[in-house]
Amino acid sequence: MSKAEAAALKKFKVTIHSEPEGGDKGDVIIGHNFRLVQIKRNEPVEIDEHILNVLKSSVIDTHVKGDDDKMRPVQIPRYSFTSEAI
Repeated sequence: MSKAEAAALKKFKVTIHSEPEGGDKGDVIIGHNFRLVQIKRNEPVEIDEHILNVLKSSVIDTHVKGDDDKMRPVQIPRYSFTSEAI
């Protein structure tokens, strides 16, 4: 990545929240183009836009039964997080 590309990336402040009721509480490791970023839960961290996009794309694909007893595909976010542009 060139310096011009790095300067053009937007920065975001992100907090990945712990899972309630004894779920995941460990750090989250996100990879993008052979670059790994380790993010502590429940602490605001500054990350680049492409890392945020990977976090947003981390979903669980599954099916749920609707009121009409038909199975419907849904996507459930893997991580509960908040973000704001810097």
